[in-house]
Amino acid sequence: MSDTDRIDFLQGQIQVLLAFSFAMIETHPDRRQLLVYLNQNLEGTLAKISGTAVPEPLVDGIQDMKDRLLEYAIKSAARQPSA
Repeated sequence: MSDTDRIDFLQGQIQVLLAFSFAMIETHPDRRQLLVYLNQNLEGTLAKISGTAVPEPLVDGIQDMKDRLLEYAIKSAARQPSA
């Protein structure tokens, strides 16, 4: 498999994981609490790698996915009726 094929394969996997994540967010019974937990978890992930010798594109990728998931979760939580 060429490098281009590997990147295309990974991009396909990412799209499926995003779709799955969005579905889980949308169907969660308490999206506001999920948003809090998701943010804490993602911040913890970034904190673990902070100051380590990881490639900058890896950190950029984590931050990008964090932003995308949180943006979706915020919009979803706003749409959820209060209990």
